[in-house]
Order: sequence, then C-alpha cells, then structure tokens
Amino acid sequence: MINIPNILTTLRFLLIPVFVHVYMFSDLENASLVAAAVLAVAYVTDILDGYIARKYNQITKFGRFMDPLADKLFQICALICIVIKHNSVFLLCTAIFICAKELLLIIGGIFLYNSAKEKVVIANWFGKIASFLNIFCIFVILVFTTNQIWYIITLILLVVFNSMAFISYYRSLRKQ
Repeated sequence: MINIPNILTTLRFLLIPVFVHVYMFSDLENASLVAAAVLAVAYVTDILDGYIARKYNQITKFGRFMDPLADKLFQICALICIVIKHNSVFLLCTAIFICAKELLLIIGGIFLYNSAKEKVVIANWFGKIASFLNIFCIFVILVFTTNQIWYIITLILLVVFNSMAFISYYRSLRKQ
C-alpha cells in the first residue's frame, strides 16, 4: 500500500547510499557535517513516518517490517563507514557488537514475519532508546570527529543500551 509513511520509509532506504557516498567518497570539505545532515534527515523521516502512520491509521505490513529494517540498515552502514574512516579498536569492537545485535534482530524479524503468523516484534522502550542513542552517537562522532572523549562516552552508552535492548528483545522473541 502506498501512503506517506511508506514513502518516508522508502526515502530512508534511498538515503543510505547518499550517506555512504557523501561520507566515504565525497571531496566536500565538510563531508562529515553533510553526512550528519543526511543522518538527521533520515532520523526525522523515521519520526514522521511513525507519527503519521499511528495518527492517521496508516499502519501497514510493509511499514511494520520495512521501517525498522531501514533504521537498522542505516545504522549498520553508518557504523561500518565510521569504522573504516577512523582507526579505533574500541570503536571497531562497539560497531561489531551493535552490528551483530542489529543483524540478529533483522534475522529474527524475518524469521517471525515469514512464520505462519507473520508476527512483527514491536519496539520496546529499551529498543527505542538504543536506536535513538545509536543515531545520536553516530551524529556526535560525525560532528565531533577529532574529540576522542566523545567517542568513549558515546560508545559506552551505546554498548549499555544496546545490551539492554538485545536482552529485552531476546526475551520477547522467546515468548513468541
């Protein structure tokens, strides 16, 4: 079904290669800041599509499945790009942990969706906080590229909240 929330979700998928190109391959002087702006636009579309879908009763199977997939893929791609550009073992370990968590959730979501019941695990508060922190921390790293203390603070927050979100989702999946 074509509606505004699904168009916004599709736009978020299309912003992934834009982000990768700008951050990794662009000759722009402020490529990190432009990439941060692309990330911000993607996050705003995420907020808007959820709000519009709930407010105007435009929730679809496509949106329930593809919206979190777009978020996870964007976060994974952004983290991989950041790890490639920065030489930090701590950043690499954090990115591997978060990417593994997100990939496990994607696989679990696909498995549930393809089951006979076509269930979708609904985001809980730990997941929403972890997702927001992922985006926020990626944004901070893009904007404050030379400040190592921001890396450490944001990466610790990422590990803590992503761990809590993963445990929460794992318990939810086991119940289903």
